Amino acid sequence: MINVFFVLAVLGILYAWIKRNSGKSWKQKEIFLLGLFLGIFLFSNTWDFMIYYVVICGTLFFGNLKRYLNSTDMKPSDMRTGIKWSVVQWIELLLTAVLISLPFHLQFKSVMVQGIGIVKIHTAFYQFCVLWAFPLLICGLFGVSTLIKNRNFTNKKTRNLFYKINVSDLYGVVLSLCAMGLILIPEIVYVRDIYEKTAPRANTMFKLTYQAYILFALMMSYILVFFVADRIKILQETKLDNRYEKKVRLSKVQITVGGMAIILLISTCGYFVNATTNWFTGFPLKNKYQTLNATAYIENAIPEDAAAIRWLNKNITGQPTVLEACGDSYKDYDNRVSAMTGLPTVLGWYVHEWLWRNNLDEENKRRTDVETIYTSTDKKEVQELLDKYEVNYIFIGSCEYQKYEGVNVALLSSLGEIVFKKENTMIVKL
Repeated sequence: MINVFFVLAVLGILYAWIKRNSGKSWKQKEIFLLGLFLGIFLFSNTWDFMIYYVVICGTLFFGNLKRYLNSTDMKPSDMRTGIKWSVVQWIELLLTAVLISLPFHLQFKSVMVQGIGIVKIHTAFYQFCVLWAFPLLICGLFGVSTLIKNRNFTNKKTRNLFYKINVSDLYGVVLSLCAMGLILIPEIVYVRDIYEKTAPRANTMFKLTYQAYILFALMMSYILVFFVADRIKILQETKLDNRYEKKVRLSKVQITVGGMAIILLISTCGYFVNATTNWFTGFPLKNKYQTLNATAYIENAIPEDAAAIRWLNKNITGQPTVLEACGDSYKDYDNRVSAMTGLPTVLGWYVHEWLWRNNLDEENKRRTDVETIYTSTDKKEVQELLDKYEVNYIFIGSCEYQKYEGVNVALLSSLGEIVFKKENTMIVKL
């Protein structure tokens, strides 16, 4: 979710580049900025690096062809020049991204990916259509109509599609093709990970189609404006003084396609009602309102823990380690302290840590050690474990009492200073 902001910035910079492309890569600040963002993707969301490296490379390639083949007198040398500068820019992007992310990769090694697998069970056709029929129809027709409208034969042997095409339409075609590729790839191959036995395509489908939604959404907005503007332009060109003197009629193909598009668009609106009803457990009511503040729910659910978390955010500087109960994926309150303070803990979400490292030995060891710290009566053993993980603060709250039977509050309190206490929730500074 955080990376969406960077993704939109990349798409904007990429459009700025294709609008003012001057050819030589070392004279273009956009190339460096794109490499910078790709470097950020490498440590914030590696999937987005792979996706948008392809999107950027495709745009650079077609943008360079547009620059060097933008004439009726197209020469083979122009094609070679466009390809040459594209390759140079691809390499420049990759080197910039690697250098930007190098400090992160020197400290972190991921073994999440276990190879590439071939998809054996595919999405049912009707389900695929429910998700993608509308954007595929709109973007597919836009791509075909753009190519047909801008085709140009310089001679009997050569077709130059880059001579008349508008750069905005060219960029739109590239994004449409990339979006289509993102929804088709999970039907062919998938990235192998720890979910392979139960849901092999889960991560591949999620990460790729998530970005496909973004690209399709941008493109359908552009196509809608393009279509309306094109209709207005046609009406203006007719210069009608009286609408009854002459009529501007749409062809049967346009009427058919437009009608289908309207029906499909209206059909997607049902999702809004269904999603809203399920989210609010009924029709939206004022007392069921969910704020955009993702931490607000804790204020009502576990107010003592919320107060302790506020204390940490207000009083702690730097990155001291705060011990809390080990959590698991998508639970209501698991790892609420580290999530809402940004402070490190001994073990985060168990399955996600397993996914990144593909090895349960360390996770199992840490989970056992955390439980030992909270429940052991051996002060020496507890102190050794706290020293081992360089723990600075011990958080004792609702999750700890729930997950560990017999939390040894007396022993933990004796190890340091109680800096926060509200009812049964407390923070001990070591």
